[in-house]
Amino acid sequence: GFDVAQLNRLQSLFAVTAERTLTRYRNRIEQIILEQCTTLHPTVEWRFWKAAVHLLQARRSRSDAAMEEIVFPNVYPLYGISDVRGSSLVRNRAAASDLKEQLEQARCIVVAAHAAQPMPILEETRFRIDEQLARVEESVDANEEIELSRFLREEVEIHFPDLEAISDSVRREIAGYREACRNPARAFYRSRQAFDESMHTVNATIASILESAQPAAQRMYPHYFDKTTTDGVDHSLYIGATLLGRDELNTLYVRNLRLWQLLVMCRIARAAERLTSRLPVGLETTHLIVVQHSPITVTFRYDERRLGVSGAYNIRYEIMKKRIDKATVRETGERLSVPDRIAIVYSQEAERLEYERYLRFLICRGWLEEEIERCELNDLQGVSGLSALRVRPAAGADAGEDEDPLVALLCERGADELMQG
Repeated sequence: GFDVAQLNRLQSLFAVTAERTLTRYRNRIEQIILEQCTTLHPTVEWRFWKAAVHLLQARRSRSDAAMEEIVFPNVYPLYGISDVRGSSLVRNRAAASDLKEQLEQARCIVVAAHAAQPMPILEETRFRIDEQLARVEESVDANEEIELSRFLREEVEIHFPDLEAISDSVRREIAGYREACRNPARAFYRSRQAFDESMHTVNATIASILESAQPAAQRMYPHYFDKTTTDGVDHSLYIGATLLGRDELNTLYVRNLRLWQLLVMCRIARAAERLTSRLPVGLETTHLIVVQHSPITVTFRYDERRLGVSGAYNIRYEIMKKRIDKATVRETGERLSVPDRIAIVYSQEAERLEYERYLRFLICRGWLEEEIERCELNDLQGVSGLSALRVRPAAGADAGEDEDPLVALLCERGADELMQG
């Protein structure tokens, strides 16, 4: 028979073999998730593991088996956006400034070359540069930018090697021109670079505030969080028991997260306002929250590799998110989103009452100024019956300096108890 030493060796061998098998299995699961879904938010990762296990089992009998649909019903959505106002116009103006400077420098080179060695073709080139300068006023669109860059590259700069030989002064002018183009864009880029740096600073500041506040929010109740950065930052949160594989969700946690979002938006608005005077280009940001009281169904979109709203009943919310930045106030016709305000868009009276509670609380805490403005909104394509509240953030300390005490209380006691206390 086996002695104890042989039994121990067999037991160790079995443990190693089992561990290797389990590791290979986990690696196959992770590979499936990576191929089908890329990186997942930790809150919903469990559901994708379950789907990947089902896929592995299905592939034993069918090689063409696909990942099952992943659906989370009864989820409460929260959406907010901090957008740089008129960013396209500001960038187009920056592009016009750069192109005008580049055209003027090219003109100087041609004029200097003609003065040193008169040639009719140089006069004709100067004439065409003047025509292009007349086109560049305060702003250029993307097509004009491409066309002007092509003109400079193919009809002016192509002659620089020959013009350099005319005189030392022309050579120096061309050297200065080339030095100004010594950047990834290979063009005059001073104004556009200032815009890009300003946009990056604004986006990085907003994203940093959202990300730094997320751990506290996840401690309140685990939820799905996603953000997208373009000309500003928009964020989506989904909270629901189905996201965690549970049966029920106490709406206390939903209200807590709504107050958290509003508080974070106040911090973002304060920080963005302070940034304006410090940036190379003084960009202004607008801030907006979309309220949805009724739970919706969200589905993982494999083509976009992110959670999104599904179903005809819920599509109104998705349309509202896409078009709300164009909303206008019915009484005045002005845009709802203005730089020094936070707008809260809603469609039900219960939503207004809930958020007015939060606003009064934050006013009392010194986060907002006292006036709460109510607005009726003009209908958007596919969406009608919207209203909004607008509030102005109060001046305060730098972002983060006065955040922790209130967030800590939200985590510890919850929104309802905190507002009653």
